[in-house]
Amino acid sequence: MRVWQLRAPDGSEVELTRGEFRLLRVLALADRAVLARETIAARLGGEYYESFDRSIDMAISRLRRKLAAHGGGEALVRTVRGEGYAFTVPVEPD
Repeated sequence: MRVWQLRAPDGSEVELTRGEFRLLRVLALADRAVLARETIAARLGGEYYESFDRSIDMAISRLRRKLAAHGGGEALVRTVRGEGYAFTVPVEPD
């Protein structure tokens, strides 16, 4: 069984749901590129996603809140108006 963990800069564990972790992974693996909602949904396996659906926005909001509680948040996930979202820091796999 694979265990996914996210650690804050202070070493504490950031508790994410499976969906939140998958979303963070999609954003992080994009290497700071802006991803449209449709692209994010497709990479998460959301074949029923509609372009007017706000589920991606809500998931981003929940992820930001959890990251903000550990010193991240808005600064880590950037909104690009009319285009989508981007993870703002480089990622180095462990």
